[in-house]
Amino acid sequence: SLFITVKFLLIMTNANGNQNGLLQYFNSSTATIPIKRLHKNGWIDTHNKHVSLCNRSKPTMVFIGDSITAGLMRYKNVWSKYFGRYKALNLGIGGDQTQHVLWRIMNINLPHSVKFVIVQCGSKNIYRNSFTDIANGILKIAVLVEKKYSDLKLIVTGLLPRDYHSSKRRVKIQKVNDHLQLHAKTLSKNIYFMPQDNDWVLKNNELNTKYYYIDNLHLNEAGNEKFARSITKMLHFSSSISSSPPALLSLITTTSSLSSSLPPSYDLPSSSSSSTKSTSSTK
Repeated sequence: SLFITVKFLLIMTNANGNQNGLLQYFNSSTATIPIKRLHKNGWIDTHNKHVSLCNRSKPTMVFIGDSITAGLMRYKNVWSKYFGRYKALNLGIGGDQTQHVLWRIMNINLPHSVKFVIVQCGSKNIYRNSFTDIANGILKIAVLVEKKYSDLKLIVTGLLPRDYHSSKRRVKIQKVNDHLQLHAKTLSKNIYFMPQDNDWVLKNNELNTKYYYIDNLHLNEAGNEKFARSITKMLHFSSSISSSPPALLSLITTTSSLSSSLPPSYDLPSSSSSSTKSTSSTK
């Protein structure tokens, strides 16, 4: 809403360049308050393995997020083709919500070699939080990373569309993405929003199932390659940009390719599943 947008910007203005005021504002919902995911067997063990990987690796790029993030390593040929040169680490855990990713990023030290962090999460919050709270949870992750590691660049990827037919969930996802796109660059010149391509959805508003598993949520090999290609293009774009964030007043007036880094479970369908017209996933 306009009230939320103006309040969001006023909090930033009052912070006078210090993000502490913004971080305090973000503590407004379950999506923005860091918490362990204790009910998930093996979750803390996977996190500890990620901590160990970060301590002994020198990646240029780190991915952090949910099963969409983790799934980027499902097809090693795609991962190696697009991210092998960056010695990228994948810190995705299937099923994580924004609050779980927040806790993990607060309890891990990224290697000094990291130049890019890719954030993709929020799909698991769709049932539980408003689109504003989901977007703010994602943005808080970016703010925390930028606050702790000021020399790197962050790419916040828009949530991918889901469900075979248009749905309330897909509409909410678009609202999350609109909020992210509006606010990401107001936080820091090092935070970039990556919108998703239009052709994830066909002109008749049906999901483009050639990119998805039968659950109409997770990506198959073609979808992973498409997603990876978009991220690579965004890396090149962010590397060529050095401008400062747009003025707040203007906004108000216009309104290592390491196999050992694989989590024990992607929460993904089996690779034998095909992309067909199915009922929408309840994940």
